[in-house]
Amino acid sequence: MLSFILASMIASAPSKESPPAAAKVRVSRPLRREVRDYLIFAGQIEPVQSVQFRPRVTGGLLKVSCRPGQMVKRGDALFEIDPTAYQAGLDKAEAEVERAQAPVVRWKAERDRARQRLEKEAIRQD
Repeated sequence: MLSFILASMIASAPSKESPPAAAKVRVSRPLRREVRDYLIFAGQIEPVQSVQFRPRVTGGLLKVSCRPGQMVKRGDALFEIDPTAYQAGLDKAEAEVERAQAPVVRWKAERDRARQRLEKEAIRQD
């Protein structure tokens, strides 16, 4: 038992080696700023609403009123289509209407003349 006590005293005796030198550490002052938390997920993101452009008419574009990624509302003008082809079609349709109305105008004029003659008894009623 004596040997056990002697062995523990020798083991706990201070060593003659010097302790290691303290490590040099750089210190800075804390910063106060907003920190944004974020999480990374694997997956795809889809918008709640999206739009597809499908032309219902033909023609060139004169003006594009929106930019890619811009928020738009229902009813906003997005494009301006070249009206020349449609104006030509409108002019043609209006000319057709006038051509179709010309005989009607002539027939109404003949009817009015016939009524005037009938009132003057210049023509027979049969």
